[in-house]
Amino acid sequence: MPYLRRLAAFLLLMGFAAPSPATGPVIAPASPSDADTITLTAYVDPGGKNLCDLHLPVEATLTRNGTNLHIAYTVEARGPDSPPLPGTQECPSTVTPVPVVVELGVLPAGNYQAMIVGLTLGQPNPSQRLLFHVRGEGVGEDLPPPTVTPQPAVPDDELTLTAHVSSGGILGCNLHTPFETSLTRTGSTFQFNYAIHARGPDSPYPPCVLVAVPVRLTASLGTLPPGSYEVKVIGTTMGQPNPDQTVTFTVAGAQGEGGIDEPSPYYVPVGTPWGWVSMMCVLALFGAWRMHRS
Repeated sequence: MPYLRRLAAFLLLMGFAAPSPATGPVIAPASPSDADTITLTAYVDPGGKNLCDLHLPVEATLTRNGTNLHIAYTVEARGPDSPPLPGTQECPSTVTPVPVVVELGVLPAGNYQAMIVGLTLGQPNPSQRLLFHVRGEGVGEDLPPPTVTPQPAVPDDELTLTAHVSSGGILGCNLHTPFETSLTRTGSTFQFNYAIHARGPDSPYPPCVLVAVPVRLTASLGTLPPGSYEVKVIGTTMGQPNPDQTVTFTVAGAQGEGGIDEPSPYYVPVGTPWGWVSMMCVLALFGAWRMHRS
């Protein structure tokens, strides 16, 4: 069945009539999602031969390593075992590029790179490369909102942010770890930035599960004084921006005996007129108390 599909695609592209100009590799549909079956077509050198003199469709193999696709093909002369030419139409009168049609199937959302290498009549052709993006629309991700724990919190608690973000439909073992993250703070507002990338040749190889799951990110917020706070979670997956996420939380006063919040101490600044008046009152009261004792 795959052979018949490739043959049909080849005939549709070739038209078996007027020659087609050489172009770079293309995919169909042009803007695929993770629910589409994707077909790649590359046009290669016919080696000076007419299409009727070549073995068609061209044999090609596809290997995939994460988001990297490698396609190898061989254009050979027509032989006694080659499939029959379709119909009774005449062959093109001029030499035309040979279409190499490869079924990529359904791919998870993400950015991909396809490398196309091969031979025509035993001679190597220039390599071709195609970069394309697959949208994550076929299978949605139900992401839980970010959280800060523990809650309720007091100033002695070590606070931890946990956020779940999109993996782009890609398996965890095909993502670069550790994830690229940073945390900044301005007053009572934190900003947590992240970037999820595909793994490269130098990336560690983490354990893998058989389904794509959201990426779990954590960051330490440390200990904080009493108050209300906000954390903004902003980032990208495979270079595509994800929706921003926000979480708010509160740090209460220190816990006294019996679980009752103790009010924070109030300090009177000494370098102000009210500070001097307060200090003189305290000294006067202390002096009166000493005189009463004596």
